Amino acid sequence: MSMLQFNIENKQHLRNLIRKNPEQARAFLRMWVDAADNLIGTGILPGLIDETAQQVGIDPSDILAGIISGCLNEQFINEQIAPILGKELLPIGILTLKDTAPNGEELYFNWRKWYHLEKRATINADTISRIIGNIMKYARFLDFDKLSEALESNQLIAFKALENEQVKLLPFYPALRYQKDLFGEFSAGRFMTERNAGFFDCGFIEPSETHCPACGRRDLQKTKDNKHVYCRACNAGYYPQKVE
Repeated sequence: MSMLQFNIENKQHLRNLIRKNPEQARAFLRMWVDAADNLIGTGILPGLIDETAQQVGIDPSDILAGIISGCLNEQFINEQIAPILGKELLPIGILTLKDTAPNGEELYFNWRKWYHLEKRATINADTISRIIGNIMKYARFLDFDKLSEALESNQLIAFKALENEQVKLLPFYPALRYQKDLFGEFSAGRFMTERNAGFFDCGFIEPSETHCPACGRRDLQKTKDNKHVYCRACNAGYYPQKVE
């Protein structure tokens, strides 16, 4: 049997994990060795990453660390609401979210349709890889500066786009339409304030309400601090009590 040894003197966090929980550390290392073997088998390593690292003048490990951090660090994705939503912010977090139907049956969110996968796709390494790949494929062609400006400050653009047939197909369209009907023409696209800035401000909701007033779906959830209610289907946010 071939043995692999490496120096962990400068790996402070790994040393601490080995000391506190050696079994978890061993499982963690085995996981990364298996992942590395799979990547090498696909030809991704050492080819593409090494080539990219040489072109931009950084270490290949920095590229891998950046990819992993970007996919798994919810603080990086949205620092404001990460403490509230936690893993729900992660691209793969949608796989674990589930509703409870009136008959008590647990229902998973339709992640296959959301990430443009086959109806019979199962949760495995290949599915997760394709989810991340689809996100990166479409994000590659987004101008994030313009997108951020349109969503966060220019509500007029959002209002003018409401009648666009393509905009009507977007999952958050019901929230924008609800805002316009409730608050007036130029309120479409307004986000909630405070730490839940990632949801469209759709005003007050009765505490006993189980369906989203904007889209009608039974996708309402409470934030972890219990200060707001939000809809996973259309991203509408509500206050469980009237705000003066």
